[in-house]
Amino acid sequence: FNCAFSALKLRLPPPWRSETPLSRAELLRMRDEFWDTRVEGAPLVWETLRGAAECEDTETAQAILDAAGIVLPSGMLTSAYDNLGAFYEIPVYCLREPSNLV
Repeated sequence: FNCAFSALKLRLPPPWRSETPLSRAELLRMRDEFWDTRVEGAPLVWETLRGAAECEDTETAQAILDAAGIVLPSGMLTSAYDNLGAFYEIPVYCLREPSNLV
């Protein structure tokens, strides 16, 4: 865990393509399933990460992460550390729509 990561600001992960085209309803179901099944780590951190992931703009999301002491080693929400050094990983489908959304 390196505090230098905190200087990285939030950015979107690169565009991605689903192996099979997804409808918006399928994508939302996958996202809900992911967020609802997190058992490792701190529940409050998962709630905070979800809140940041679902923000409309990166400035608000960054403010949420900063307030919670969550750092992003890559600058993307795909991987994060809480203030105790616990690691959290979020799949890209929770952060960005696929290019082949139907």
